[in-house]
Amino acid sequence: MVAAEAGKTPQAIVAWVAANVRFEPYEGLLRGAEGTALARSGNALDQALLVQALLGRAGRKGVVVGGPLDAKAGAALLARFLAADGAAGLGDVPRLGAASGATLDDPGAKAAVTTRNVKDTGAVDAAIAAAAKVAPTLEAALVKALKPRKLAPPRQHYWVELDGEALDPVAPEVAHEGGKALDARGLAALEHRVVASLVMTRKRGGKVEEVPLLRVPLSVAEAAWEPLELSIWPDPKKLGPAPAGLEGDAATVARLAAAPVLRAALLSGKARHGAAAFDRSGRTWEIGEDGAVGGPAALGGALGGALGGF
Repeated sequence: MVAAEAGKTPQAIVAWVAANVRFEPYEGLLRGAEGTALARSGNALDQALLVQALLGRAGRKGVVVGGPLDAKAGAALLARFLAADGAAGLGDVPRLGAASGATLDDPGAKAAVTTRNVKDTGAVDAAIAAAAKVAPTLEAALVKALKPRKLAPPRQHYWVELDGEALDPVAPEVAHEGGKALDARGLAALEHRVVASLVMTRKRGGKVEEVPLLRVPLSVAEAAWEPLELSIWPDPKKLGPAPAGLEGDAATVARLAAAPVLRAALLSGKARHGAAAFDRSGRTWEIGEDGAVGGPAALGGALGGALGGF
């Protein structure tokens, strides 16, 4: 749908992104091409990735380039963001009006520099005060998460280069000089990331301890726009004998329900991540290169061994 709307020429694609995707001054790679198209909002890097993806659909190969942005240009981008009607979605940000010519020197723009939608300051302060009675660490976390923070003008800028031409839907007027092409490793370094974990809680020596079975770092763009599925199932090769008096499917179901060893995996998009095998007593189990479960193992071996078969 987006590719059809955007057209096939580089000029049409850049014009479509500029007209349909709102600029936001956050740092790093947050949404990726697909997420930016869905949200119709993104910073210069995410918009450059969208332009690159649309060029690819049109049979052209553009390169994402990043370079420094001078202070004046960065301030102008931030002021333009604050002046846009969409910026009012941040809460108390006043609608300065796109035609107001607002800059960071305007008192209204300075007052509007906030990243949080905090309309009821009293409710926020009450939540923080309540948390302080429970745990100081929780209070600190809430202060960090809920208190308004000032936006800084962007200092880095990103665009797409194609046949020596800079394609920039965000700030075509800036000097596209001193840029460096970003490969997969460079983009990965700019990603916002989260970690998906599977943790087993068990008792040892009267104490409760947590044992990590799976730890998968994911980019926010991947986790937010791709389905995540966690599956846990009994290992079919560790079922034990059939219960007395049961045969056929009933026996198989009973054996599965009582299986001593469980397997788990996280499906993220097209990638499958296997977890350490574990049992109901809290032990972890070795997994061979063929994916078969062996004997009880130390946690390091279970996590560090090959997880073939997933």
